[in-house]
Amino acid sequence: MDKIERRQKKQDRLQLNSRMRNLLLFLPNMVKLLGRLLKDRRVPSTDKALFAAAVIYVFMPLDFIPDIIPFIGQIDDIYLVSLTLLRLINRTDADVVRRHWSGGGDIVALADSIAKMAPA
Repeated sequence: MDKIERRQKKQDRLQLNSRMRNLLLFLPNMVKLLGRLLKDRRVPSTDKALFAAAVIYVFMPLDFIPDIIPFIGQIDDIYLVSLTLLRLINRTDADVVRRHWSGGGDIVALADSIAKMAPA
């Protein structure tokens, strides 16, 4: 039983490492996309403003849930920025988003699938 448990733990660690590596490769492309979308005039100004407000909220000392509360204090910030980023991508013309995406895969399809999962 010990061998099976150790093998399972090793597989879990490898899977986690793979996910982290993929996330670290995804983030720079997402930052580039965001910068390009914020500069593009074809992107709705309202969504740009909402995203900017979410980023400002993250850096403000006052929060709905204080950052002093471990984990939960940071999650509300991440959640708000993520929702406004998804809104920005989903409300922008898909061709514009795809043109600015420098990563692999279809970012529009990924954003759509994430948006469908968000309410759950």
